[in-house]
Amino acid sequence: MIFLTKKNKILTSSLIALSAISIQSAHAISTYSNTATYSFTISAVNANSNSNSLAHLAIGDAIDDGTEIFTSTLDFLPEFASASSTQLSTLEDFSSYGASYSQTYQAGDSILNGSAASEYLGEYIQTFANKSSDALDVYDITFDYSYTIESNATGQNADSEISIALSDYSYVLDYSDLAHASTAESSNKTASGNGSFSFSLNPGEFNILLVETSMTGNLEAVAPVPVPAAFWLFGSALMAIPGIRKFNS
Repeated sequence: MIFLTKKNKILTSSLIALSAISIQSAHAISTYSNTATYSFTISAVNANSNSNSLAHLAIGDAIDDGTEIFTSTLDFLPEFASASSTQLSTLEDFSSYGASYSQTYQAGDSILNGSAASEYLGEYIQTFANKSSDALDVYDITFDYSYTIESNATGQNADSEISIALSDYSYVLDYSDLAHASTAESSNKTASGNGSFSFSLNPGEFNILLVETSMTGNLEAVAPVPVPAAFWLFGSALMAIPGIRKFNS
C-alpha cells in the first residue's frame, strides 16, 4: 500500500510538472535586427595655383537644377512600421574638411504571436556647388567611405534585409550592396566595403552625393495551443486506477 501510494504520487507530480512545462513553452517568437555603420571623409582642394581658398565652395546649400530642388538631408525614418518595431540612430554630418564622421542606423522587431512588417529608410544627401566667378577656381573633391552592414533573423519565421546605395548626381558613382537574412536560409548575414570617389567642379557647376540605407523586416509567429493542465491530471487519474483496483482486491 505504501509503495503504490508513493508511486502514484510520483507519477502525478511528474505529469503536473510536464503540464507546466508545456504551458510555459507554448510561446512562439520571431525577431529581426539590422545595423549599418558608415564612416566618411570629405576632402577638397582648389586647383587654382594662385589661390588655395575654398571660400566659394558651397557645401549644404539648396541646389535647383531646373526641374528639382535638392537640399542636404540626414535622417532615419520609417516608411512603415509595426507597433512593436524599434529604431535607433547616431548621425554625424559634415562640418569640416579632412575630418572623419560616422553614422549608425539600427532597426528591429520582435513578436510572440501574429505577424509584423516594417521598413526604415536612412538618407544622407550632401550638395556641392562652385560659386566662384574666377575661372581658375576649380575644386577637386574626394569622398572616402567605408561601411559594415549586418542583418539578423531568428525564431519561427523571420526575414530581414538591409541594403545600401551610393550615387552622385550624374551616376558616375553608382554602387550598392546588401545583406539578407532568413530563418529559412541563413540567420545572419554581413557585408562590408570601402571606396573613394573624386570629382571636380568648375565655376557654376554642382554635384550631389546620395547615400541611402533601406532596412526591412517581416515576421510571423504562431503559438501552439497548450495542452491544459486538466488533461494531464485526468491522465494521471486514469493511470492510477489499475493500482487502486489491485490494492482493493
